[in-house]
Amino acid sequence: MRRPTAVLLFVLLWTALVAPSASAAPLLRIRVTPDLADGLSAALAARGLQATVEPGDPTATAGADIVVGPGSRLTRVLEAGAAEERTSVELGIVAGDATGPSHLIAAAVTDSAQLAEARLFLAALGTSSARQVFARRAGALTSESFRAQSEAFVAGSARYAIAISDWWLPNCSLSQNAFKNPNEILGAPNAVNLGGKDNYAGMMSLGQGGWVVVDMGQTISNLGGNDLRVYQTTGEEPLTLYAGDSANGPFRMIAFRRKCGNQVPGGANYSKYCDFDLGEGGVASARYLKVEDGELWPCVRGGTVSEGVDIDAVELLNQ
Repeated sequence: MRRPTAVLLFVLLWTALVAPSASAAPLLRIRVTPDLADGLSAALAARGLQATVEPGDPTATAGADIVVGPGSRLTRVLEAGAAEERTSVELGIVAGDATGPSHLIAAAVTDSAQLAEARLFLAALGTSSARQVFARRAGALTSESFRAQSEAFVAGSARYAIAISDWWLPNCSLSQNAFKNPNEILGAPNAVNLGGKDNYAGMMSLGQGGWVVVDMGQTISNLGGNDLRVYQTTGEEPLTLYAGDSANGPFRMIAFRRKCGNQVPGGANYSKYCDFDLGEGGVASARYLKVEDGELWPCVRGGTVSEGVDIDAVELLNQ
């Protein structure tokens, strides 16, 4: 009788120490656009991270713990609160087309059963070594490399919009949007996500095709490099910028539907930004700027109280 007992004890001990635990948490599921799947897998391997990589549509968050794709594609997911923007990680930047660079984003799915684990996983994925591997395999630049090729951010010499001259929102956005105070655009960038879906402060959502005219308080001259910076708060929503000498126009277009998703160096602000050179539109000088929604997402389909591009501040760079 002793021998079977010893064998049984051995089996039980082996099961506890060696055999996989039935209660172990499953691997995180990452849904990624097919063109980025190889780069993501390489980045995971470089960090020794294990996850199930599923090529597919990252806007379909059901069943996924993390989604990965271009910021422009994930904008609606982030804005609707289906994925967390505050804990998202920028994995790389693609030069993009005339509308501007495209930022490649990884974000935790808000209703994931493993949300805490997904946040920790993103922190590891966002390390310099992992991002370098991802960028190399995905044909992108790291954020550090991209900024080194761009005009340096000039801190301490900024001048911001001082007054609102005019603005317009479509009726649907007037009745539905929660962020429609144009005065939130004035002064330095101060937008913030206070946690949770649609819990923002310090911004104005322009709605479908909405616009606002700001007074910069001085003449802006077309000097070397970029002259202006616009801050907006969600994803990399596009905007159109015009400039003129009068609050009533005429206005001349500087750029059409430019993606606005550059990360502020050092994380100094919550908002992202996009830069403009007056010379792009053949403008020698101006005082008033008209910022217009370029997302053009129908208000009735928006499913959010912050529909349209979300403007935080407008800055003069060259003074």
